[in-house]
Amino acid sequence: DERVERLKKHFERLAQAEVKCSIVSYGYSAVIKESLTRVGLIDFFSEEAIFGRDSEALKRFRGKKHKVISEEMRLGKIGHEEAIFIDDSKKNIEECEEDVTCRFLHVHERRGLTEKDLLFLENELIKE
Repeated sequence: DERVERLKKHFERLAQAEVKCSIVSYGYSAVIKESLTRVGLIDFFSEEAIFGRDSEALKRFRGKKHKVISEEMRLGKIGHEEAIFIDDSKKNIEECEEDVTCRFLHVHERRGLTEKDLLFLENELIKE
């Protein structure tokens, strides 16, 4: 409960600053949406901002997450410094770095983003 409350606070801060959040995951879209709904985080993500393994975009780019992000950045006119790709896969992070897609954060913790990570993201993405 404490973790979910912290994540809600995190996404509320980002939403107030009009930061757009997307999910690009190897999980299935319906499962991602159901999981977000169960913990009360679904409202922070628009329908078109969730890309699961069964999404057209991830299929089109043969599972290359950074390519999906690059396309979304281009369509949304989002600059390199305005976006941060977060992933726990070293391979996905390396592909993003090699392609110079955007900034990135490699999450090393098995349990996800740490408090330090959340504060870093809030400081980097919320420009006051």
